[in-house]
Amino acid sequence: MLKKTIKASVCILIGLFACIPSVLQSQDDRPYTYISVGGMLGVSHYQGDLDDNGFDFGNLWGQKSGQSVGNPFLLMRPAFGAYLNVHFHQYMYVRFTLSQGFVGAHDKHGSTEARRTRNLHFRSPISELSAQWCYEFLGKRILYQARPDNRTKVSPYFFGGVAGFWFNPQAKPDKSWVERYPELFADDRWVNLQPLGTEGQFLQSGRDYYQKPYSRFAVAFPVGMGLRFKITREIDLSFEVGYRVTLTDYIDDVSGNVAGTYYPNPNDFIQAGAIKSMLFSDRSAGMTGYETRANRGDPNQNDVYVFSMFSLGYIIDKNDRCADGHDKRRKMRSIWW
Repeated sequence: MLKKTIKASVCILIGLFACIPSVLQSQDDRPYTYISVGGMLGVSHYQGDLDDNGFDFGNLWGQKSGQSVGNPFLLMRPAFGAYLNVHFHQYMYVRFTLSQGFVGAHDKHGSTEARRTRNLHFRSPISELSAQWCYEFLGKRILYQARPDNRTKVSPYFFGGVAGFWFNPQAKPDKSWVERYPELFADDRWVNLQPLGTEGQFLQSGRDYYQKPYSRFAVAFPVGMGLRFKITREIDLSFEVGYRVTLTDYIDDVSGNVAGTYYPNPNDFIQAGAIKSMLFSDRSAGMTGYETRANRGDPNQNDVYVFSMFSLGYIIDKNDRCADGHDKRRKMRSIWW
């Protein structure tokens, strides 16, 4: 189902971007375009193998329809970014964004004892570069013109696009590991997990049941909605929520796809001398309830993340010109504000 959704999204986006030249040509003989730039500030949010259905804000601390969920606010981290919009149509514009977010989760906040016994945690930056097609429902007040002074006071919008992002999951060693393995840990500072191959990615020699090492660069498909407010002729204030469907299951370093099981064999790590990898692979060893721990991960569903952002934009209108007689003849009656 996910593959079909991604293929459909890609086809739609290709079609939308391909329509831009024809849309421009459909304008009057003096097409009017302008750009706007701005900054974004908000929060990033994650859903994957280490969250408790964290997008369900309908139930923060208890039961809902018999389903136990965690507090989604515990998954929020700061995010910020910048964008450049190219406005070429009454309703549409293309946006390029550079965003920086952070995600993280900890099994200690899990809603079940099995999750808490599993005892995994992580944090990761999300550095994203994206290109998006945006559609404003109300657009400009005057038809067929993309002039900034014609935009409505308020307009909802939706967007979709494609993005590339870099991530780097990390975790902290237990204090007992620092004491027991001083040759491996000088202190309890954060450790990069991808180079360790916590799911046996670097134990492939003679063991084809382990996955290949994953890349810390991945592709995502942003889709979301927002609301824009006109503050002055040059300034807009917006709020939006953008959901990212990704092509990776390793933002949290957890997938669990190991030959139909969910934890690598610790003896494989020991034979390879990869004690550090073994420790981070299974943090439930020796804990009460070890036999009923949760699976390490679910390989059947990729991770996703969300940016919820406020943005303040400024219009740079280098083609600004007074409405001459030609423009006046093209204007139609105002239908919004």
